[in-house]
Amino acid sequence: MTNRWLPLALALLALLPAQAATFYTSPTDFGAAIAGLPSSTLDFESSAPGTLLPDGSTSNGITFNYTIFGLNLTVVNNLPATSGTRSLGLDDPTNDNLLLAGDVFTMSFAPSRAIGLYVITSNENRPIVAGDILLVTPLGTALNGASPWSTLPGGYNVFFLGVVADLAEASFTSATLDFDDVGKGQFSFHVDDITRASEIPEPSMGLAVLVGLAALGLARRRSALRA
Repeated sequence: MTNRWLPLALALLALLPAQAATFYTSPTDFGAAIAGLPSSTLDFESSAPGTLLPDGSTSNGITFNYTIFGLNLTVVNNLPATSGTRSLGLDDPTNDNLLLAGDVFTMSFAPSRAIGLYVITSNENRPIVAGDILLVTPLGTALNGASPWSTLPGGYNVFFLGVVADLAEASFTSATLDFDDVGKGQFSFHVDDITRASEIPEPSMGLAVLVGLAALGLARRRSALRA
């Protein structure tokens, strides 16, 4: 005989999201998604312009790893920023301290529920299209939208990319800023305001899981007694 509690348990377990993460191109929506989570933003304002971030260096809990033709990531103040006056560029004054699409770097950090950042583009050889910029995580990849989130003085276009794990148990420890092969070499960029949200439990979702498991356990016990 089919136990009458099994459908309830399955229905409760079905409340869990099917995907592991949600991806954002809007900083407003990203901010709403991480509201209530402990978070911090690396805005580079506390570092002096010209401060180098060599491969393997750490700033505000984020370790940067990369290989960019012998050049180093550096804090710059000669480019428009999304907050304050400083942002993350490259120690390459011949290119206005800008990175070039294809300059990839990986960020490693303590287990986190979310990460988001602004990519500020310039010197475009062609219009940037959706999917040119990638924020790659173990839970999936966020892609830039077709239109910039905003435009800064000088014609710099701002794109936002964010990833939020749907469950605390699905936290991650790395994210890589990468580029579609077609877009590599097609534009320069710099980065600002890298926001990371820490891992905390989700009581409402955890309760659904516990209720579902409890119902399954009850179903098994009753089946054993009737056997």
